[in-house]
Amino acid sequence: MRKDVITIKNNLSEGISTLQKDFKFSIKEKLNELDMYIDDKFEVFDSHQEYLKELFNNIKTELDNQFKLLIKQRIDDSFDPPLRQFNEQLEILTKTNLQSLESSKSLSQQITILESLSRNVNSIGELTTDKLDKNIGELSENFTKNTNKIIGNFINLNKDTKTFLSNLKAAIILLESSKTPLQNKLNAQETEIKTLQKNLIELKKDNQDLLNKIEKLQKKEE
Repeated sequence: MRKDVITIKNNLSEGISTLQKDFKFSIKEKLNELDMYIDDKFEVFDSHQEYLKELFNNIKTELDNQFKLLIKQRIDDSFDPPLRQFNEQLEILTKTNLQSLESSKSLSQQITILESLSRNVNSIGELTTDKLDKNIGELSENFTKNTNKIIGNFINLNKDTKTFLSNLKAAIILLESSKTPLQNKLNAQETEIKTLQKNLIELKKDNQDLLNKIEKLQKKEE
């Protein structure tokens, strides 16, 4: 009986180790597929302007990091609780088993519990795998939607930039066309100002001459 318990315990440990390896391989494979998907998406836009390429690379890195973080969180949320519960139950069961080796009836009950627990672990593994595939599918779909939305925003930004440059060019052309008449008007005003300044100087001179004549007349009368 004791050998059977040890065998089942070893099988359970090996099963857990295999399950963990399968999860790691599946996750790594999914992430590699996502990296290839992201690279393919961004290669389509290599022909765009240089400044957009730098922005796309920054966005790719940020989204990749965020996606890996979400995957890790989903895996931790899906896998850690069942595994932690299993380890706790296995520890409790091991202690109980050591205390009840003298009782064949108790030992049989523990073997039954271990077998049931083994089946539960397998069902947990299947459930976790299904949930992981579902979550990865949802995240891939959300990632695609967000990527397309960001790309659409950049395309709209590029269109708006072209429209702004076109309007600016039209404004410059309009300004250039009005430059010559405006310059002529400024030249005419400058000439008029110079003429007024000249007339003012002559008026001051005439006024001074008149004052001088008045002073001379006053002196003669005295």
